[in-house]
Amino acid sequence: MHREWRRGGTRHGWRAGRLRTAAVIVLAAVLSSACGLSAAPPHGQSEVSLSAVLKRTPSIAQATLSDGTPLGISTMQFADARHGWLGGLGVILATSDGGASWHTQFVGSGNVTDFSMLSPTTGFAATSAGLLALNGQTWRRVGPQPLAAVQFFSELVGYAESEVGNGGPVSYSVLKTQDGGASWRTIAAGPVEAACFFSLQDGIAVSLPSSGFGLNIQSTRDGGATWSAGTTLQAAGYARQLVCTKDGGAWMVVGGEGAMTRESYTLYRSPDYGATWSPVLGVPLFGGITAPGNPTGVAKGPGTSPGPLAAVDGSHAVMLGVCYVCGDGTLTLDATSDGGKTWQLSKAPIPGAAAVMPMFLDMLSPMRAWLLTGVPTVGIAGPATQFQVQSTGDGGTTWHATLTPVPLAPVGGVVFPSAEVGYGLGAAGNAKAVVQTENGGRSWRKVGALPASVPAGYYALAVTKPGTLLVGAGRSLYVSHDGGVTFSRAAGPSAPYGFGLSSLAFSGPKTGCTSAAGPNGWIDYATRDGGKSWHRAGVGGQPAAICAEELVDRPLARLTQRLILKLAPQRRGKGSPAGIYAAAQTAVGGGTLWVVFSGSPTQVGRVYEFGPGPKQFSVYTLPAALGSVGDVSPLGPTAAYLWTENGRLFATADGGAHWRQVAER
Repeated sequence: MHREWRRGGTRHGWRAGRLRTAAVIVLAAVLSSACGLSAAPPHGQSEVSLSAVLKRTPSIAQATLSDGTPLGISTMQFADARHGWLGGLGVILATSDGGASWHTQFVGSGNVTDFSMLSPTTGFAATSAGLLALNGQTWRRVGPQPLAAVQFFSELVGYAESEVGNGGPVSYSVLKTQDGGASWRTIAAGPVEAACFFSLQDGIAVSLPSSGFGLNIQSTRDGGATWSAGTTLQAAGYARQLVCTKDGGAWMVVGGEGAMTRESYTLYRSPDYGATWSPVLGVPLFGGITAPGNPTGVAKGPGTSPGPLAAVDGSHAVMLGVCYVCGDGTLTLDATSDGGKTWQLSKAPIPGAAAVMPMFLDMLSPMRAWLLTGVPTVGIAGPATQFQVQSTGDGGTTWHATLTPVPLAPVGGVVFPSAEVGYGLGAAGNAKAVVQTENGGRSWRKVGALPASVPAGYYALAVTKPGTLLVGAGRSLYVSHDGGVTFSRAAGPSAPYGFGLSSLAFSGPKTGCTSAAGPNGWIDYATRDGGKSWHRAGVGGQPAAICAEELVDRPLARLTQRLILKLAPQRRGKGSPAGIYAAAQTAVGGGTLWVVFSGSPTQVGRVYEFGPGPKQFSVYTLPAALGSVGDVSPLGPTAAYLWTENGRLFATADGGAHWRQVAER
């Protein structure tokens, strides 16, 4: 079966990622070698220079993943009823039993955005770090060209989409290879919104007109050597998803205006290689705003916003619709077997809590399909933290979960006051939950919850002494003296901040600090009486952004501030780098400082560890497989836990050189 072409981790970008716009997160911690309540180190011991830190070539850290654990999964494809693949942030999972079990087949750099599988043992994967090729059970890097989507017709000839970095809306150039991806040439320069090929020679590309409105659809019959002027679809919108089938059928979801979790859309179909198009489904917006193209006489599509589309041929297609405000989110299915003339709406929403963020739909036949969904965390920024794969063998009437991983760490942050005992905030679908582990993060249980009056958003967590938790929520502080079971309001800094408290750090029951995001940048406050009173803190009158001055010596705090400003030069207000969301999460004396810069699919993360000696420091590049960092919780000069935004927990025992995923036993 000819596969439809996908981009951006989905088939033509149906899902808009819920990623932070800033690329840097900074977290720091001052450590002790015991269980946690030693005095702050003496001032003036840091002798490390900024130039020495910047000249140090980072060592490459290693990561060990729990087998079959998805990380940042966003794309999927099955070659037949048994063999399939999941792709995500630096990882590929494979199944040979229809999805009943999965194993890790590849770990490396780059975000896997698309597959083009020719057989159960041969195929290709597009990544942000270049093309991967599968030979048997081994993936190898073919070239460095970043690709968003691929479509191969043989082991040598294929097509790809490459993102055009013009600073505006996402668009693509269409590329072609004739040597298995070793080299590529542009056959359709951007800006192209979507493209797909019916065969080795026949394809279409969709772009916005230079003036007016609508969608221009060009076609090629010679493998991209020449393109016809094509037709203009009179619909004000954009191509959310485009699917080509080998019999000349084409299906395109055109997204329109959106508001309040809803988005209008129209599904168009072409029976003749993209020459002519007609609407077959439409969902208008409220308030009299019609679906793109103002279709009349067509069935109303499922949901209030478009989900993924899949098609087997020009007659058989499935359209998913999402209603984000229906309960915890519902997902319904509409199927056609006659080219969109008639549709059969599923009698009930697709079951499973993960059906609130449909990400990918893969169809092998009119009856056999797999659905990838994700659970977004309510009130927490970032991508989905739990993934689910469901399969159907009856065209979508019934679904069966084949992969339902449970988050192995809290979704809102972690703090480990000891090697075995840790606390976290948030669980999938419940951002206010307080959870605890007593076995080093291998399993978690809910022990309490933040008060109902606490506003949704980012929550900062600190453990000031055994059993005492302090939480920053919005502009307020909350304290628990019973290990997170109950909370009450606590005194916080009286400050002109506008966006709330972004971090908490304590070196014992009395001494601590917090960073507040204000209208002109970051402001640090410190306490020496356990939070009863607060005073301004910083380095030389400038915000330290990590609360370091009160917890470590002043030279080390100043060095860290200069490092942050050097590596994150964009500023909000005076002397404050953009993208610093959190400060120290554990601070218990000892003189070692950790600074973690989070990575992205195209930017690697870094770990800087200073101390415990005056000239000791190390720098490591974080592997992409870890994902985007959410928090770091050190235990001593060489040991730490690291929580990622995709809900996974890692541990290091050698200062960040090696990280192993903490998995449930």
